Amino acid sequence: MLILAGYHVSQEPWFRTKEGMPEVLQQNPDFWEWIQEFVATPPPLRQLVRRRVRRILGCPLNKKLERLTMLPQFLRNYILMLELESDL
Repeated sequence: MLILAGYHVSQEPWFRTKEGMPEVLQQNPDFWEWIQEFVATPPPLRQLVRRRVRRILGCPLNKKLERLTMLPQFLRNYILMLELESDL
């Protein structure tokens, strides 16, 4: 989920060399392959904008979005990444 939220896993020292790679990735090659494909594919502009807005607003995100009353609810939900809750 952190990767979907914008965490730059490719900056981890083990990403290129696999030295010190977390055990869960060593034991799950399909997950490792998914991560590599995800990192190699540029994210859509919509996701990049969401990440940037989240960084600009900072924490507590919920409270700050509540003050933006002119922002439609579907955009607030998107910025909050509520669609990921349904995937859990």
